[in-house]
Amino acid sequence: MDSADDTKDDVDSSPESDESEEMEVEASGEAETEERVYLPGEPIPEGEELVHDRSAYHMYYAAQAGAPCLSFDVIRDSLGDNRTEYPMTCYLVGGTQASRPRDNAIVVIKMSNMKKTYKEEEGDDDEDASDSDDDSVDEETPDFDTVHIQHDGGVNRIRTSPIEGRNIVSTWSDTGIVHIVDVGLHLKAGG
Repeated sequence: MDSADDTKDDVDSSPESDESEEMEVEASGEAETEERVYLPGEPIPEGEELVHDRSAYHMYYAAQAGAPCLSFDVIRDSLGDNRTEYPMTCYLVGGTQASRPRDNAIVVIKMSNMKKTYKEEEGDDDEDASDSDDDSVDEETPDFDTVHIQHDGGVNRIRTSPIEGRNIVSTWSDTGIVHIVDVGLHLKAGG
């Protein structure tokens, strides 16, 4: 028993333990302003707003295409998989759910000139300027080109698939009808 008490005393008196106790005290004093990760299913207190953590993304852009697009898909392109070089380009397709059925559309989107939006904080001032070139951030706005294709009813689900070199999009409408559209020409028209 004495050896266990000695071990406990050794652990409690270590500098790391003192630091962790100080951090616990500081954290408990700031519990009201502490940022934490939201887990789905947890209630959000009234007046609290969810905000994203910019450090979680190398590239983050918000875009709007008119009416809400609750279903979307990425259109495969020939620009290559596992891209790592900036600026980047992507093609998307979304289906709107407008309040009036005649206002719905399939939205073909080309987002290009997308650059890195997050720069890691530099801890050392001794780093070479050439090392920070990879982490540079450009505030320039990306190009956002859209083409709207009239759609009968709201789009409950949209999917795209390359079939025999063509970009085929299928939608399931809230009218219960499945629509199939070749968006290849619309991709060329969009930019």
